[in-house]
Amino acid sequence: MPTCTPALVINDTAIRFTDDKLVNLTDFWKAGSGDRAKQPQKWLRTDAAQAFIAELGKATDVSLLKITRGRFGGTFAHWQIALAYAKYLSPEFHIHCNNIIRRFVEEELPAL
Repeated sequence: MPTCTPALVINDTAIRFTDDKLVNLTDFWKAGSGDRAKQPQKWLRTDAAQAFIAELGKATDVSLLKITRGRFGGTFAHWQIALAYAKYLSPEFHIHCNNIIRRFVEEELPAL
């Protein structure tokens, strides 16, 4: 099981990240809607999600997805996949997450 650290809070929900910076989509789902019809595993089966992940996989050699079961498990994904999932949950949630994730990622980047 990946080590998880709450790194962000969105809509009063802690968003966990793994040590290798994968975002917990289950936490995104809870923060964004909680609608059972939009759970991460259901979205991941859509053609749009599969196409996005395949294209992202061509552009990067980092881990894109990890799915763990159990009490502290969840669906963990690359931050770009998390933002695509946020868009699926709702436009408003997507914009909110874009702003938060952008600030979070920019703080991690070294100064040029």
